[in-house]
Amino acid sequence: MPCENPFDTITKALAGGGSRRQVLKWLGAGTFGTLFMTLTRGEAEAASCTAGPACTPFTCPEGKGCFCSQMTKNATPTGRSWCWQDQFCNDSPSCTNNFACIKFFRAFNYRCVETCCGTGHCFPKCGTVPPISLGVQDGATGAGM
Repeated sequence: MPCENPFDTITKALAGGGSRRQVLKWLGAGTFGTLFMTLTRGEAEAASCTAGPACTPFTCPEGKGCFCSQMTKNATPTGRSWCWQDQFCNDSPSCTNNFACIKFFRAFNYRCVETCCGTGHCFPKCGTVPPISLGVQDGATGAGM
């Protein structure tokens, strides 16, 4: 007897397990749950560093080129910190909240933070993008370099 494809097993179980409406509700709830956990996970991870005052970001324990400052919402620090990778200010768009950064970059590893670029700029989580090369491009960076 040949082995049955796992996808066939799942579809047969879904087909016999309820109406299409119930299956679509179940899939929608699963998708929403996954999205919610992905968005809120970054908030929980943010507590790994202690933020410094504006434009005096503290170095993160994750390593060189990473700094810690407060996330912002509507140009106001939220009290939650974020360990971010230094970037050039002209590569970091201004933002009003974390969702604006996620939407702009189409990636969950960016947050709206207070840096030397000003209050409310999108910076990536430490270690999720290649480090910048200061000799390659001119301009200020989030860490004030």
